Amino acid sequence: MLSPALDRMLRVTALYDLYGGLLTDRQREFLDLHYMRDLSLAEISEQYGVSRQSVHDTLLSAESTLEKAEASLHLLGLFEAARSAVDSADRRCEELSRLLEEREKTCSAVAEAESLVQRLREDIGRVSSLLRFEPLVHDE
Repeated sequence: MLSPALDRMLRVTALYDLYGGLLTDRQREFLDLHYMRDLSLAEISEQYGVSRQSVHDTLLSAESTLEKAEASLHLLGLFEAARSAVDSADRRCEELSRLLEEREKTCSAVAEAESLVQRLREDIGRVSSLLRFEPLVHDE
């Protein structure tokens, strides 16, 4: 489990990648310096000749803009759901490969393989829907 600070940093950088174009130049610069280059607020304020509070306020405003964009568009949520479905499909592919490589091809192995293929098709269908921005139906 990640620390809350690391969680926040990862979320802000992911949102920045998606919605950074919505920010002002100054907001983008400060986010880049603080989150990607790991500069402190004091270091940024010194570099730009502004108060530490000004840097803090600019970062908060930028993060708020990014969060509002995500609340409206849900692109990060869709990306994470697609990644989860792809990870699930990958695990099922590995299970299927393992089953098919077994020397003894029993009826139960074939039935299990068919079940994995069906679940894999469902995972791929979910990814396809996500990529077309269709509503995701949770049937699990």
